[in-house]
Amino acid sequence: MWRIERVIQLLDETTQETMRIVPMISIVVSLVVLFFLGIALFIGGMLGALQKEEGINVWLVAVGISLALTVIMVMLLLILLLI
Repeated sequence: MWRIERVIQLLDETTQETMRIVPMISIVVSLVVLFFLGIALFIGGMLGALQKEEGINVWLVAVGISLALTVIMVMLLLILLLI
């Protein structure tokens, strides 16, 4: 009987660990997606500048850089909180 209780206890501990890890994984994945979105906006603004020859598409570049830098700062904050 004690073996069944031990198995139930181990399953409970594993479930608690999983419930703690899964939200962090989803947060990190969404931050990585946002980072690449920022880089894509930045590159899109620069390519638009090459095609127009009137100047850089300032909004795309600004949004791309700010989004990428914001994601980097949030990732660093998460790393500091996890350590």
